[in-house]
Amino acid sequence: IVSFYRSLFTHQGYLTFTLPATPWQLLHSKGITGFCWGLANILLTYLSILLLFASSVGFSDFGTAVRSLFTDSLTNTSVTVNGVTSQVSLSLLDLLGLSPFSALFFLAALTLVGCFYSIATGYASAAIGQLFAKHKVAATVITYLIIYFVMQFFYGIVSVLTAIRPLIAIANAAPETLNSL
Repeated sequence: IVSFYRSLFTHQGYLTFTLPATPWQLLHSKGITGFCWGLANILLTYLSILLLFASSVGFSDFGTAVRSLFTDSLTNTSVTVNGVTSQVSLSLLDLLGLSPFSALFFLAALTLVGCFYSIATGYASAAIGQLFAKHKVAATVITYLIIYFVMQFFYGIVSVLTAIRPLIAIANAAPETLNSL
C-alpha cells in the first residue's frame, strides 16, 4: 500500500504517469502486483503452519494426523436437555459439514478473496485519502479504519448467523446421546 501511495500520489507519481500507459493500466498493474505479493505472503504463512504442524506430529504420520483432524472429536461439550446432562462429541467434519477436499477448496477460495479484499481496501483508502486537501496520510489511515470497522460490523452479523449451525448440531446430537444412556 505504501508503494501504491508513493508511486501514484507523491513525487514518484510524476514519473509513473510519464509512462505510455493509461491510468487504468497503471491501477491494474499495481493491483496485480499487490495481489501476487499478498498471495505469496499468505501461501508462505500456510506453508509455515503446515511445517510446524507436521513437525509436531511427525512427518511420516502427517497424512494420518490431517485425516484425524476431520474425524476425531474436537469438542466434548456438556449439554443439558430437560434437566438431563449429556456429553456430546463433534468432529471438525460434523461442525463444518464439509469433506477434507471441500474444506481445502473453501480455504483456497477464501484465501484468494481475502487477498483481493485486503489489497482493494488498502488501495481504496489511499485513493480516498488523496481527495482531502490537508493531512492526506492521516485521511488515508482514517478512511482505512472506517472501512475496517464497517466491514467488521457486517462480518460480526455473518459470524453470528453461521454460528447457529454448530449450535443446532450440538442440540440435535444431545437427544441421541440421551437415548443411548
